[in-house]
Amino acid sequence: MMKITKTTQILFIALVVVVIYANSLKSDFAWDDTFLIVENPYIKNWQSLDVVFSEHVYYGANKTSNYYRPLQLVSYIVDYSLWKLNPAGYHLTNLCLHAINSILVYVFIIAVFGSSGIAFLTALLFASAPVISSATYFIASRADLLAAFFILLSILAFIKYCRQKKRLPYVVSLACFILALLSRESAIVLPFLVALVFFKISSKRNFKELFRETYLFFILLIVYILARVTILNFVDGETGPAMTTYVAGIPFLNRMLTNFKVLAIYLRLLVLPFGLHMKRVIEPASSVFQPDILLSIGLIAIAGIMVKRLSRKYPSILFGLAWFFIALFPLLNVYPLSVFLHEAWLYLPSIGFYLLLSTVLLKTAYKKLGRFITGGIIATLLVYFISFSMLHGVVWRDSITIFQNTIRYDPSDPNVHANLALAYFDKGEEEEAIRQCRYSVSLNPKFSGGHNNLGFFYAERGEYIKAIKNFKSSIKANPENAAPYLNISLAYNKLGYYDKALDAITKCIELSPDYYKPYCTLGLVCFNLNNYQGAERAFKKARSLNKNSYEAHYYLGTLYLENGDTDSALKEYEICMRLDERDAEFYNNLAGLYIKTGEAAKAEKAFMQAKVMDDSYIASYNNLGNLYSALGMFDLAIVEYEKALSLEPDNPEIRSNLAKTYKDLDKASKSK
Repeated sequence: MMKITKTTQILFIALVVVVIYANSLKSDFAWDDTFLIVENPYIKNWQSLDVVFSEHVYYGANKTSNYYRPLQLVSYIVDYSLWKLNPAGYHLTNLCLHAINSILVYVFIIAVFGSSGIAFLTALLFASAPVISSATYFIASRADLLAAFFILLSILAFIKYCRQKKRLPYVVSLACFILALLSRESAIVLPFLVALVFFKISSKRNFKELFRETYLFFILLIVYILARVTILNFVDGETGPAMTTYVAGIPFLNRMLTNFKVLAIYLRLLVLPFGLHMKRVIEPASSVFQPDILLSIGLIAIAGIMVKRLSRKYPSILFGLAWFFIALFPLLNVYPLSVFLHEAWLYLPSIGFYLLLSTVLLKTAYKKLGRFITGGIIATLLVYFISFSMLHGVVWRDSITIFQNTIRYDPSDPNVHANLALAYFDKGEEEEAIRQCRYSVSLNPKFSGGHNNLGFFYAERGEYIKAIKNFKSSIKANPENAAPYLNISLAYNKLGYYDKALDAITKCIELSPDYYKPYCTLGLVCFNLNNYQGAERAFKKARSLNKNSYEAHYYLGTLYLENGDTDSALKEYEICMRLDERDAEFYNNLAGLYIKTGEAAKAEKAFMQAKVMDDSYIASYNNLGNLYSALGMFDLAIVEYEKALSLEPDNPEIRSNLAKTYKDLDKASKSK
């Protein structure tokens, strides 16, 4: 019988990942991807690294969170520099990370247990497991992939250190621990996983030796925890997770009882992953004597007895179980999290479970059932996992498919319907968006977010009276929500009710003083009230809060342009040139600045770029025609005017410019 080489096994593991997730390259950005990537100004240039490493992960979306994951955002900066906003590139990065992690699992199991067979099956199960597929399909879950990557690298380096006693692998292991902590908070488990590995591979299994080899990991852990509760703590006691999440309102003992149910669900999903969906709602336990809690305890106890018996003969079973519980522990709501259960949270813990399962299949089942039956079970399980994971990719095609799938399991959640409405609106399906949003507020008339979204939809359609009505309902439902104040201010500004717009945006800034966008709106309102100094102060404040805000620089530059300060305007516009969010209007205004500074060639180039950005933007054709006419290039001017007229045939200014240019051309011809 031909022996399969380790290289072949590694290539096969990578191939399985590619086969499963190749279709993800056709998927769009979805759900939190919008906040973390599409609308996040801090991932669009390398100058934002200071903000990335000093703020929480949702800072760019003006959302409250206490997640400090700078390496997740750095990975998006790398993606953006390569792919801009092409989602295929971001999905490719996730695919590659999962493939690498699957290979690292294979290398890790061999390093600890020396069995390529168990390592190969463990890696294949991990690579294809449907329950953790969301970590790869969902770009916003990249933190799980990055943390696992650095944790596995750290452990492999530690194993090398234990066997070679060289300093460099130990330093690499510590460095990878730091990188893991900068990727995801749950990486705090690494020192305990290192201790687990040490007891398995070391010949000196005593606590004195353990302390000597691992104490630096625990020192780093303590430093990290101290930093997170002090300088890197982004919420206060009243607004933090311990005060605001649904889970936090449940007493500690009830949360711990509920964990029996959570564990039973996790164990089922790891083997029988049907019914996968986001936003799982787990009814908290009120008593140990609840039937579902008793059943969960019973099933876990039976599984525990079986594992204990088998682990006497096969240490990898006990090791896998220990890995599973150590890796899962921070996610069991000892400290309250946002939810009880999340499928992607199993990404790192599942390595231990699939090691346990692989050992049972290749050792126990193989001996009792024989090669062919055991092989059939393994083949069936892998085909099931691979097929299920591939099919599950359809759910992650875009935000619409995600929320449609979620509604199948929780049709009465108004927040899910509101999110689905936003997804429909982004796809241009306005009527369905409004229908979903109306249904959302019918489920909960006091749902502030639903009213705000509905108002936003009407405002985008130019129906500002309806929009204002819904923004008022949103404010009434939650007077502390800053978003509807911002939106109602924009609506009032559009209708010319500048005093009302000023009152609304002032309240918004009071509620959200550190977010740059309200100051941009304040500047626009002040400008319309002819308060140019107030507008300048507001735009400068927005710029100081977000130095990479295209809006702040653009509005400030336009204000300077209106006031005749060409040099200052050009300075702000040139900053905009580096921010990758330019549009046709920007280039049209930039060309106007170049004309004022006498740089006709640069002005022509800017007008050309405006046409590239939007070939239906009439002003760029008309103004370029004016430039050519002023330069005596009448033939070229006529071409631009005629293009402008084709877009707006009844425009009197363009008709007048064209007629005048024909006369000038005629005069020039006669003079020759």
